[in-house]
Amino acid sequence: MQIRAMQRVLNYHASEGLSVSASLQKNKPIERGETMAMTLKAARVNSGLTQVDAAKLLGISVDTLRSWEKSKTFPDVQNLKNIEKLYGVSYNDLNFLPLHSA
Repeated sequence: MQIRAMQRVLNYHASEGLSVSASLQKNKPIERGETMAMTLKAARVNSGLTQVDAAKLLGISVDTLRSWEKSKTFPDVQNLKNIEKLYGVSYNDLNFLPLHSA
């Protein structure tokens, strides 16, 4: 199930013409003006929202948001668009990889 969800995310990424951010590419320094990808949790916190508030505004359960933030499951394309609007970030600026995957 997770693999299909991640594939949908990657397909969305490709359909929007987005490339993997520099922070996700191994051994590539970040260029001037380039931003590092942030976690979903960091984007939420930067928006001043609690998990409860963000989940309500996104129309999902707190458990679902928690699962996304821990990279156990991944949002579908519509939820990605909602996240972009709510948090004021581009999908390209978000890192959905677990921290221990590097």
